[in-house]
Amino acid sequence: MFMSEFNTSMLDRLDYAGELVLVGDLNFHSDKPSDPESKKFLSFLESLNFIQNVLSATSRSGYVLDVVATRDNEHVLQDLTELESLALPSVHDVVILTDHYNQSLTRILDHHAPAREKTITIRPSKSWFSDDIHRTKCEERKLEGT
Repeated sequence: MFMSEFNTSMLDRLDYAGELVLVGDLNFHSDKPSDPESKKFLSFLESLNFIQNVLSATSRSGYVLDVVATRDNEHVLQDLTELESLALPSVHDVVILTDHYNQSLTRILDHHAPAREKTITIRPSKSWFSDDIHRTKCEERKLEGT
């Protein structure tokens, strides 16, 4: 079930022009070659030219359960690795160091995921639209989709 939904979801996003990062927490060991789910998952990622960037254990049991996958020709994670080797000011004041770190992280986030304004229209609920009507409409939509 997971793989078919995942495949559909990924295929819907392939035409996305921007940088694409797949982040998640798996319920199988992606670094265990004998695991059939792992094989299917990694094979599918490879077929889409994605690479799994998490290579060391992320669980207490020593397996990789987390995913940070990117297209193999994108360098979105390069900025984050630069953050690790950040040239820190030669001071020992925690506040200054924290501010420096936060400014660097904000710069990276603004580059890859700039804030956008979105207008949301909030309409008052209709007194006649009860929970029963809502459930019935949801069921009706489900039946229309089959």
